[in-house]
Amino acid sequence: MAEGDISLKTTAGSRGCAAFLWLGTAWFLLSSMCDSEGSAASPTQSRVAVTALVFSPDGSRLVSSGARELEIWRTASLEKVGAVSCDLSKFGSLRFAPNGRVLVVAGGDPGRQGTVRVLRWPEREWISETGEHGDVVHRAECDGTGTSWVTASADGRLGLWKMSAEGKLSSSSLWTAHKGPVFSAVFLGEGRWILSAGADRSLKVWRSEDGMLVRSLNYHTEPIQSLELMDPGDSGRAGGALCVTAGQDRTLRVWQPEIGRMVRIVRGHEGSILAVASPKGSESLFTGGSEGVLRRIEAGSDRIMGTWKIHDDWIFALTASPDGKWLASGDASGRIRLHEIEKLP
Repeated sequence: MAEGDISLKTTAGSRGCAAFLWLGTAWFLLSSMCDSEGSAASPTQSRVAVTALVFSPDGSRLVSSGARELEIWRTASLEKVGAVSCDLSKFGSLRFAPNGRVLVVAGGDPGRQGTVRVLRWPEREWISETGEHGDVVHRAECDGTGTSWVTASADGRLGLWKMSAEGKLSSSSLWTAHKGPVFSAVFLGEGRWILSAGADRSLKVWRSEDGMLVRSLNYHTEPIQSLELMDPGDSGRAGGALCVTAGQDRTLRVWQPEIGRMVRIVRGHEGSILAVASPKGSESLFTGGSEGVLRRIEAGSDRIMGTWKIHDDWIFALTASPDGKWLASGDASGRIRLHEIEKLP
């Protein structure tokens, strides 16, 4: 598709279908439905696309986005054990604060409002909500203390927030960061820097204290869908910590953003990369995307170590458990799968 075009497409898998809209620079998920033949959803299937996943701090539960609710699963069996109503039409991310006492939910209503909600855990009680973004919040991420949070929104802006001891968010600043949707943002260097990536194909480095742009890295040729830290807080590495970006150009790129260096590029994907996971203590990265394929990549090289066709539809979400033992994946048909990392070939 050319920049500036508008187009609609649908995809169909064995479990259902999804609709996507091209808005000039990227495909956006409009809706997804599983088969509706009257049978109850299986223990590992929602009725809508799974766009966000997170393990509880102790690893015993997996939380997923659902149809205007959060669904809670027992990790050991993937049995659904609960749900929390959350009136968002689209979910961007789920993140626990470092203290494990609150779950921050990012999402919103496309084209209308971006929302961040804070849930007390494990009581499952809503504490606070903000709606200052003008479009869906694709990600909310915290620094190492959990007192500062950054949001990345489809309105092209980043937001910086403070969280009180009670779990209430207050806005510190919002600023235009990208030309088009911002798909991801993370803190770097003990909160001194903010990294962001979006539909304009750029990875940007910002000074968190005042939102000043430090540098923009523009090597991707299509929108960047995923941004993750590989070794946060590794101050001993010459050139600073590493991060990884991936997107619609079918490449994964490793960076030292503090010095503006691209370390390497990983090719070999045959479709858009929509999610990346970097499990704790692992020497591997995992990717998923439009192929429905899970790939294992050696973190220190460009070698793809394994490839598995695990979904019949697009993989939108990947997350690793806090202990690095489990990897969960979610797709456009609402299917969730759990993988024991050590047992992957």
